[in-house]
Amino acid sequence: IFLMINMQQRDLTERHQRLTKLINSRASSIEMYSATLLEKELSEEIQERLKYGLYSNFIEIAMAKYSLGYSFSEIGADVEKAYQWFIKRTSFIGECKSLDGKDKLLNLLSLLLLLDKLEDKKEHITNILASNKLSFPLVRFILSGGAYRKKAQSLSKLEAKYTELISACAEQDDDKARLTIKSYLAGWYKSRRSAYWWGEHASNNTTGYFGYWCFTSAAVAKIKGLNLTNTSFGEYFPYSFFALPEQISTAKQKKPQAQQNSATRIAYPKLPKLTLDIGSAWINESQDRLGLITHDEALECAGTVYASEGASFESFIQSRHSALVKQMPWYKLVGAAKLRELPIGKANEQLMQGVWQGESETTSYLVYALAFDQYFLGLTFTFMAKEQTKYEPVIEQLLASIRYQ
Repeated sequence: IFLMINMQQRDLTERHQRLTKLINSRASSIEMYSATLLEKELSEEIQERLKYGLYSNFIEIAMAKYSLGYSFSEIGADVEKAYQWFIKRTSFIGECKSLDGKDKLLNLLSLLLLLDKLEDKKEHITNILASNKLSFPLVRFILSGGAYRKKAQSLSKLEAKYTELISACAEQDDDKARLTIKSYLAGWYKSRRSAYWWGEHASNNTTGYFGYWCFTSAAVAKIKGLNLTNTSFGEYFPYSFFALPEQISTAKQKKPQAQQNSATRIAYPKLPKLTLDIGSAWINESQDRLGLITHDEALECAGTVYASEGASFESFIQSRHSALVKQMPWYKLVGAAKLRELPIGKANEQLMQGVWQGESETTSYLVYALAFDQYFLGLTFTFMAKEQTKYEPVIEQLLASIRYQ
């Protein structure tokens, strides 16, 4: 192990305070979760959530400490604690079907490997994953020490997020492997825009940033025995594990929110007078209509403008409802429709809920019909019913920002 004798920050110095706050915040959560677990008569579900919280918080503390320049021995202590809570859990299947869940598991395994703490844990982790019927190319590559290969063309949708890195695992030529890892890292941060931590360096959440590090790419490089002599892999690769200085980003944090707002007001395609402010909460994914999604991909908004052509607002509402019921019959109206006044004009609100085919949880479909000038706007928000309270403020903020002028 390459031990850092003197603590030297591996990230931007301006993030020191944020990283320190995160460590303190996660340490408080760990104390609270640990105390709660000692209480009697906790359901198995609650115990699993608390254990996941402890595993997750220790991983984030380890990443923040890496960003701050802590020694590998200090970082290793937190990674060991994360592992201890990881193996005490039984429910991994649902979590590892998500990108965040898979990244967390890979971060744990990669850090254990990079810190030379994985060897005596391989068999135990392999058995846990096997008992939960979980198999993933990069996990198997790390646990097998490089013996496993899988061709990129046979990957699942989730595995495809790691295509180039998996290809690098199977690459026999070291130069080509290095180029493939470099290509993967060039698009790594952008590919994680759905992650809960994406954009936290510039948000107002002072305890959400722990550093942007792709430890899995370093684990692959170490297993393959690649010779690294420079920092050409870019700023997300943890070079300290290879006795190289970090390539610290020269990018500046985004400043006041007021400056951001002026750049986040977007116009509806082909109708530039119709605008709305997506703020920092939404990503605009459509070029021909309104297609928004939050960074965690848990809330979607779709919108289409129609020329009224003399039709009444009531007929537009009815036609929208009829079309919806025909296309998605599992959705049922919840409560009565509401007529609201928004800054842009009058709006009809209908909440519908149902369970999609092949799923077990209830999805909410919040449908709006808006009338303004000579147009109608159909607007829908899709989210899990259990998260309605969480996303109501985000929805209301977007509705209040719609203007036609």
